[in-house]
Amino acid sequence: MTNKPSYEELSEQYNELQRKVTRYLAMEQELINTRDQLDQEVVIYKRFNDFNRQALTTDDEEEFLQLVVESLVDIFETAFACVEFVDRHVQQEPLVVIEGVRKDHQGQFIEQIKSIQRNEPLNKPLGLHTVLTPKPDEYPLLHSLVVSPVLVINNRYELIISSGVLSEKSRLYNQLNERECAQFSVYFKQVEAFLGTILTAKENRQQLLQIAQSELELKKLSLIATKTKSGVIISDNHGRIEWVNTSFEETSGYTLEEVRGKKPKDFLQQELETNKGAREKLADALSKKENVEVTILNVSKSGRPYYNQLEITPVFDEEGNHINFIALQRDISEEENFKAELKRINSRFELIMDSAQIGIWEWNTSTNETVWNEVMYRLFEMNESHNENNYERFINAIHPDDRNQALAESQQVISGIVSQLIHEYRVVLPKSKRIRNIRALVVAERDLSGNIVRLIGSVTDVTDTRQYEATLIEKNEELKKINRELDQFVYSVSHDLRSPLLSVKGLLSLIELNIENEELIRQYNGLIGTSINRLDETIIEILDYSRNSRLNIQVDQFNLEELITTIFDDLKPQVEADFQFQLKVNGNPQVAVDKMRLTTILKNVITNGVKYRKKRAVPSYISLAITNTEDICRITISDNGEGISVENQSKVFNMFYRASTSSSGTGLGLYICKEMVTKLGGEIILSSDLSSGTTIEITLPQHITT
Repeated sequence: MTNKPSYEELSEQYNELQRKVTRYLAMEQELINTRDQLDQEVVIYKRFNDFNRQALTTDDEEEFLQLVVESLVDIFETAFACVEFVDRHVQQEPLVVIEGVRKDHQGQFIEQIKSIQRNEPLNKPLGLHTVLTPKPDEYPLLHSLVVSPVLVINNRYELIISSGVLSEKSRLYNQLNERECAQFSVYFKQVEAFLGTILTAKENRQQLLQIAQSELELKKLSLIATKTKSGVIISDNHGRIEWVNTSFEETSGYTLEEVRGKKPKDFLQQELETNKGAREKLADALSKKENVEVTILNVSKSGRPYYNQLEITPVFDEEGNHINFIALQRDISEEENFKAELKRINSRFELIMDSAQIGIWEWNTSTNETVWNEVMYRLFEMNESHNENNYERFINAIHPDDRNQALAESQQVISGIVSQLIHEYRVVLPKSKRIRNIRALVVAERDLSGNIVRLIGSVTDVTDTRQYEATLIEKNEELKKINRELDQFVYSVSHDLRSPLLSVKGLLSLIELNIENEELIRQYNGLIGTSINRLDETIIEILDYSRNSRLNIQVDQFNLEELITTIFDDLKPQVEADFQFQLKVNGNPQVAVDKMRLTTILKNVITNGVKYRKKRAVPSYISLAITNTEDICRITISDNGEGISVENQSKVFNMFYRASTSSSGTGLGLYICKEMVTKLGGEIILSSDLSSGTTIEITLPQHITT
């Protein structure tokens, strides 16, 4: 008599089934989480793009900082954001912009942010102070957050950025993690770069205004300098000093008594390479007794170098004899240093534009003349030495299909409908003939009467961005397909898992009712075993589906003939003695493909041939033919089984589709085969006839290395 399983054994089996179901549910949750994470990434990308677009049109630091705190809360879905901005050169309170914190808490909030900066160590890989585990005793208002170190911009400004979750709102927001902190790090660097550009542009505007004001002041000062304020030197006809004014003494540091009888070049000038051209010009003019104006580098008595704007006029008597030289001098060191600084700033601005690959252009609407920076020439594959009109070259480069619309949109700025315009269109590069997408900004500069003086704009190549967006759309469609399949997968698999479990549960109840009837108990145990086998097959197919979707392709070299022989041997106990397994190999049986996936494919297809054989056919068979080359492996599997009707043949590779009424499986087998063959870059073709059986041809690429 067969020993009955004990209650403990049945309980252990039941618990094992429960654990398997739990693992499946965990896998299902992982898929859902992955989908949600990808959806969140797309949303964050769009919000980043909106922030960049708004930041590019902002030229005021206060407006930009307000945009930063609003964008932080929006992009990262945090409860608060705060920035503190300090100008080291100005004695005033820092500019603080806060979003999401009550006014009565803001003072305490700022103190706790500063305490985190002082006490929390810097996460060096991220460059941030992070509080991911709440510390209510130290920071009662704060739950989890990130704080930047002091960001120094243009060696003048300091910026501190923070964002995160408040303790009072912790139930409404997710706690920050390391991955989100990495995104904050990237965003903070982007904010630092944008703010640096805005402040640099603002300083440039202020400096240009100072230059304009300085030029006006210089005109006024020139009148005064010609009378008393400019340094004045009167020398004899040989250039020896006879008299100097007080302004000269103050500038040079020499008194009249110290310089009388000397030539200025002997004590003011040094043999510097800087003075070579000016000295030659002076010598030539003085020898010819002509007026001369030069800028020369002098050195004062104290050793201070200064730039001297020098104008020398020869004086003649009534008979035309040369009797004197009168020289007017003005110290222009500050102006020269300012020009040098302005050149440095312009050079830095051009470096930023060059690094960011932003083309800058100007177009004079009255003369039709254009000015491009170097990036514009590179973007449009043009040579600066060409004399062709840049405006015409630019227009001709616009894609013919986009040209009319692009010009019409630009005309809106010219006509005053809009003050500025941001639009995109395609261009055809003249040399390579490549088609690129560009994003263009057009701004009109007008005079006091409102008439356009010139158009100023920038051009950025956004081809890679648009291609990335197209890829995101494609991936989104793939995700939608996966979601649809997942919904169907969850519904069908839950049914296929639950059905045998319910059968087992019912049979166990029957066993309890017939505990004394050994014959019935053996029958019920057999049915329980059948249900458990069905459950096991379902779980194996789920695992095959999961492995195919998450594991990368692993190319293995192995003997395909040996693999198929092993599958045949495993199936022989399930068939009649006269059932025939036939195998023919054309070429080397060594293949180079993913062994795990190919094993699953062959097991599913060959097992189907065994399941749906015609048991009365004499003889029933499964025949495999292998054609193997260096490039492909083709496997043809034929049987003389039940066959598949024409109307069902197009559906057999669908998820959970059962073509045969005698099928007891999940309907995942051929679907998994199709997915695996597709992932391996191959092809699977089915042909069938209800009278003669089914043929499946599998073609897989391979690469055999020796």
